[in-house]
Formats: sequence, structure tokens, C-alpha cells
Amino acid sequence: TSILFIILIYFFAPLANLLYRGQLGVLGIYWLRLYAFSICLDHATSISIRLLDRKLEYTKLTIGEILTLLTNKTIAILLALKGFGVGSFVWGSLMGSGISFFIFSYLSPWPIGINFSISKLKRFLPFGINVQLNNLIGVANKSVVDLFVGAISGPSAVGLINWASGVRQAGLAPFEVMEKMILPVASKAQDNKQLLKQFIEKTIKLSC
Repeated sequence: TSILFIILIYFFAPLANLLYRGQLGVLGIYWLRLYAFSICLDHATSISIRLLDRKLEYTKLTIGEILTLLTNKTIAILLALKGFGVGSFVWGSLMGSGISFFIFSYLSPWPIGINFSISKLKRFLPFGINVQLNNLIGVANKSVVDLFVGAISGPSAVGLINWASGVRQAGLAPFEVMEKMILPVASKAQDNKQLLKQFIEKTIKLSC
């Protein structure tokens, strides 16, 4: 799926320039296409992250996320100070995603290769499709504001919107941590109905 997204972004990048009324320019289209490769790296990294989630190894997960964040932002800031402009964010993200892949692969290694099995996939499809559709709806929902603001007010306004969204998300951080824990913890407790019941009740009580 990540390769499909890269291909789609590559071909539809010029349409983004039209949407932004030519404000991206040729260089902006180039940066957008280059940035798309971070999707592939992030998807590969997510396998290690999901394995850590499944094992409830949140210490390793926290270490990996902090190292990734520091790497990404440090590279972006240094490149920005060197005058790379928008490219500093793109290269920061790409290099951060690459380093993140190696960090999480070390913390939670998995056999890298190509394998496909219909029989193994079938048992996960009913649940997996719902999860993926929920993720896609979330991405589409988040993108609507960026697309609208970008078309009306240009790329700089999108930057301000994303900055404001980041400030807002800081206050929601504790709930995001709790949300990440719900699925793996509930999965571990699914055979213990009483424990699962208590966990769900306490989660709803805390979140409300």
C-alpha cells in the first residue's frame, strides 16, 4: 500500500500545485514527490512499533519515539539554519524516518522479506478492514481543512493551521497515550472476561 501511495503522489503532485494556484511551483512538486518516500519507511517502521505494542514493551517504544523525534527535528533545524528552506523539513523527515526504521528494527527486530499468504490473511480481514477504513477516514477528515485552507489562503496558511493543531494536540497527549494502550491491553486480556470488563469500565470512566 505504501508503494501505491508513492506512485499516486508522484503522478498527482502537479494537481496539488493547481489546487494551491501555482504557489508550490516546480520545486514544491519535487519536494512533495520526494517526501512521499517517507511513507514507505514509516510503514516498515510501524511493524516493529506494532510488535512492541503487542508485547506491551512501552519502555522500548518510548525510547525509540524520543530518539526519532530528536533526530528528525535536529536535522530539520540544522538544515533550515543552513538555508535549505522547505527542503529542510523534507530531508529532516526522510532522514528521521530512515533512522527511525533502524532504531525500531534494533529494538524490535523482525524477519524482513516478502511473504504473502491468503489463508493467513483471511482470518484478519474482517477486523483489519474496519481498522484500515477507520484510519483512512481519519486521514481524509484531517486533510479536508488543509485542502480548503490551502486552496483559499495558500501554503503559509496551511503551515499556521498545522502549527495550531500541534498546540491543541499537546493538551490531548495523555488521552493519545491511553488510546494507544487500549487495543494491545484489551487483546492481552481477551481470555479473561472479568479482567477485560474491569479494564473497559475503568477506561471509559477515565476517558469521560
